[in-house]
Amino acid sequence: MKMIASLNRIDRELFIALILTLMFCTACAHDQQESTQQSEQIVPTGPIGPSAPSPAEAKDGKSKAEWCSLDILKYTENRLGQLDAETVLQFLTTFHKPCKSNTEYSEWANELLFGIIQRQPVLLIQVLAEHPDLEEDYILMELATPVHDNVDLDLILKKLKALDVPNDKNWKQRLIFSIENAMGKFG
Repeated sequence: MKMIASLNRIDRELFIALILTLMFCTACAHDQQESTQQSEQIVPTGPIGPSAPSPAEAKDGKSKAEWCSLDILKYTENRLGQLDAETVLQFLTTFHKPCKSNTEYSEWANELLFGIIQRQPVLLIQVLAEHPDLEEDYILMELATPVHDNVDLDLILKKLKALDVPNDKNWKQRLIFSIENAMGKFG
């Protein structure tokens, strides 16, 4: 307190303003940290899992809530290490052309799609083959245009070419074609 008393009036006001600013910044940082922790614990809302609509329902507009769904992307991202057919299907159901205008969705979905094809290409092919009512052209277009430079297209292509997936309904070749297109653009 002696230090504050020895300062002249202007210096005291500046010192108090500095203290108040630091207190405000500390409070804001604490609030932002709590907000970040809460967002990391997001539980998807709406139908995710067994009660989710079929791709046909979503495509027909009966379930537009799933279109461009960031909740489904978050759910998929959290399960990348333990993907199952239901999660991949739910993720692919979010793909619709109007979503391209949603930058946050579009970039995140593209990144996740490449994460899935890198980790579990067979599962991706199986889900695509079993659900012809998905937005096939849009999904293939996304694979032909990766948004991140750090996608290892060579590795993905090698994995795809080495696969033997029965009843793939030509999906293996279609995916290879999209990845080769991407390589032509970025290679």
